[in-house]
Order: sequence, then structure tokens, then C-alpha cells
Amino acid sequence: MKYFKYKFVVYLKCKKYNYKYLSKSVLFERYNFLVNYYFKFVGKDKYMDISQKKAEQKRLRILGADEVENIYGRPCFSYEERCNYFFLSQPEKDSLNTLRSIKSKSYFVLQLGYFKAKHLFFIFDLNEVCEDLQYVLKQHFHNTKIIDMSSIDKYTRLKQQQMIRELFNYHICDAKIREQLELKARTAVAVCRGNGSIRVMYCKVYSII
Repeated sequence: MKYFKYKFVVYLKCKKYNYKYLSKSVLFERYNFLVNYYFKFVGKDKYMDISQKKAEQKRLRILGADEVENIYGRPCFSYEERCNYFFLSQPEKDSLNTLRSIKSKSYFVLQLGYFKAKHLFFIFDLNEVCEDLQYVLKQHFHNTKIIDMSSIDKYTRLKQQQMIRELFNYHICDAKIREQLELKARTAVAVCRGNGSIRVMYCKVYSII
């Protein structure tokens, strides 16, 4: 509401009121008038945008957009990386053989390779990853051609992700696990203020992560 208080003072000055000598009841009345006027004619959304921008400005930004994309974006493999990440172990081949179509199998190998690289899952159409797809088809499916280059359906994609998690013994972070992580984070991070700076001390938490 600091924004409104500032606007209120400006309003009083424009009306040539000496607001320092007005009674509290008059000030309260004028203040309510300004708030109602602002919400009615300017809109609540604009006020919310201003508040949101101020909150975002106070947040600590450690990584730039390029760094975030490098960490969380879908990987872009070189030929050597394709050879590494799209190589299949025997357990991975066994999981692959439970799938039917070449398209579904190719998507599985792609998801598996990206997961090995980033430990994340991505949604993509096959035409977005043509070079990776061509390598997978040549390496594992005798250069079979795929006509439909769209993504696979959601059910199949989630099923493949479950298969990959089981291969690497990963689990979905549900509400219970998030609560445990939050508790550990609160006890593991100590923020010390001194000399105009903030020093964050981290403890290694291996019991959950």
C-alpha cells in the first residue's frame, strides 16, 4: 500500500491541501476515496502488476537466462555425446523391447539419452531433434524411416518416463518428499549478515538428496 500512500500525498498537494494539519478522519476519508478511485478507473490489475514487479526486483538473481537454459534446457549433443548418451546397456535394451512401434522406441531412446545428460524429462516433436533421431534410427533401428514426426501421446510418454526412472532408481518428488526437503533446507542453510554482505553457509544433505 506504499504506492497508494505516495499517490495520496500527491493528490492532497494537487488539491492544495496542507495535509499535515488535516484531522485523521478527513485524511482517512480522502485516502479511501483515492483507493476506490484508483481501483475503479485505473484497475486492480495494474496495481497488482506494480506490486509483482517490486517483489521480483527484490529476488536474488544468481543465473542469467543463458545459464538457466544451459542447465534446464534440452541438451544439444555433438556426435561424440550422441555415441555416449544414446548407447544402451542390456537392462535398457530389455526395457526398449517392451515397446512396440519404431516411433515409440525411438522416442524412448531419445528421452533416455536426454535424461542421462540432464536428469530431466522434455516434451518435444521428433522434427525438433532431427540429428539425434537420425543417429538413433541408424544405430538401433537399421535406418528405418519414420513418417509421423509429431510427439508421442501423453500416456506413452509418461509410461516411458516411469521406465527410465526405474532404470536409474529415481522417484517422483511428491508432497511428502518436498516437505522433508524443505525441513532439511531450513536447518542446513544459515544466513549471516556482516560488513554489508550476506554469507550463506551450506551443509551437505545426503540423507534425502
